[in-house]
Amino acid sequence: MASVTPPSLRFSLRDVNYGFPHGLRVRLYDPSDATKSQADFSSVSALWMLCDLGNPTRGDNKSVVDRCVSMGGGLFIVEEEPRQVGDPACVSSSASECIATAWVSSDGRRLFLHHFGVTPGRQRQGIGRALLKTVLDCVKRVGMQVRLEVARTNTAALALYTSAGFAYLGDYLQYIIRDISKIPDSP
Repeated sequence: MASVTPPSLRFSLRDVNYGFPHGLRVRLYDPSDATKSQADFSSVSALWMLCDLGNPTRGDNKSVVDRCVSMGGGLFIVEEEPRQVGDPACVSSSASECIATAWVSSDGRRLFLHHFGVTPGRQRQGIGRALLKTVLDCVKRVGMQVRLEVARTNTAALALYTSAGFAYLGDYLQYIIRDISKIPDSP
């Protein structure tokens, strides 16, 4: 029996048409640089809290993101383009403020898009649409289905996702155990 090589789950932004508003860029979070990744995660975490996308009590911490990335997931970060040295607007070389994120993980069967959000002061400027296009271009390269969850009341996100081809799966309930210490010894 011939072996089958699974598709690469490593995301690449090479040759992707971003379409971001002037002065913005997208890049992938890289946990290999401990100092930069800590600064990145601090900025990302602040955005998630601001947009009510996640928090440490839900398991949204740096070690989980690092593990996800090491398993082939990707955390897309939108930020301002770095300023050139000598530019009067360039006041520091610290990490840029995170403007938007999209986190993609995999269960080996399909990809999951979550923690997709744009900071409230930058919404309705095409950033979310450009980020979603970037993520979906990368998803196409990986060659797996992609799924997401969205609150029924988030009409702006629902409009964006359906315009990109996402379809409602049907009316079923989803459950989660966040506190694994509460898993009974026998159900």
